[in-house]
Amino acid sequence: MESKTASPRCIEQVRRWVRAGIIYPAPRLDGREYLVQANAIKINPLSLKHHTGQTLMEKIHGPQKKNG
Repeated sequence: MESKTASPRCIEQVRRWVRAGIIYPAPRLDGREYLVQANAIKINPLSLKHHTGQTLMEKIHGPQKKNG
């Protein structure tokens, strides 16, 4: 029987996920490196928006107004 193991991700991909805020609990920036907890998981930010109503950027800057 073949078992599936998680393949390691490219460091740039992980950095993109950190900047996008889709790793929970959020990694901590230490100098030029991110410290990620061993139990951290990747989350779907769209499903969280459904529950919370606002993204972090919307909470900081307010809702974006559409021009037109």
